[in-house]
Amino acid sequence: MKRYLKLITALVIISTKRYLENRVNAVAGILSSLGYFLITILFISVIFSKTTSSIEGWSRPQTFLLLGIYQTCTSLFSLLCLRGINFIPRYVRDGELDILLTKPLNSQFYLTFRFTRVWEVFSLTAGLSLIYYSLNQINSRILVSNLLALILGLLIGMVILYGIFFSVATLSIWFHNFSSLASVVEILSTPLAYPFDILGKKLSFILTFVVPLGFVITIPVKLFLNKLPIFFIGYGFAFAVVIFIFCVWFWHFSLKHYTSASS
Repeated sequence: MKRYLKLITALVIISTKRYLENRVNAVAGILSSLGYFLITILFISVIFSKTTSSIEGWSRPQTFLLLGIYQTCTSLFSLLCLRGINFIPRYVRDGELDILLTKPLNSQFYLTFRFTRVWEVFSLTAGLSLIYYSLNQINSRILVSNLLALILGLLIGMVILYGIFFSVATLSIWFHNFSSLASVVEILSTPLAYPFDILGKKLSFILTFVVPLGFVITIPVKLFLNKLPIFFIGYGFAFAVVIFIFCVWFWHFSLKHYTSASS
């Protein structure tokens, strides 16, 4: 465990040095992320300006709370591992995966954390600020049990999100011209910024129990707000275990069928 923690620390330091060498791209990434965040806030504000109550049981402060948690979690996910996962199709296509597989450590771990995005700390701060603002607007007592349910639910959700994204990236081993990973990530992550209840019962059910994206953000926030019974944590945990095991199995299975770019 200590070895891998040291490795993550080293990779973060290396990525920070790269950031300082290429500040223009980093600044562009910060502005892009914050711009999308502000547009989403404006969009939600416009929607709630047309109603004085709530939408599908979600008030304006509650929706902003979900958005703030979404921004915080996705920024942390992007900071730690999203960029590394996004590079996998390029490694396969350019043959760099051949070299990476020879390194004396877990290949999935190394590819996940090889490139971090340290500038995402700015987006993460923006998300935390919106959470603070929303909780003040909700103005209700925060129970320790609800807070623990939220944190545990979000941890489970991040495992689910990681498993899905890494499994999709693994497809590049089978389809060498697979270059649409970024688009798939955007399609899957964009709906997470909104409560799934507003999508309608059928689509909400599909995105919760078929493609369990609902357990990434919406379900943990609903648990925090007492909109769902606590046993939903068990459903999320089961999904997380199955998806993570599949993710690891699929990676090793695909490597057995990997055709080296040099062969």
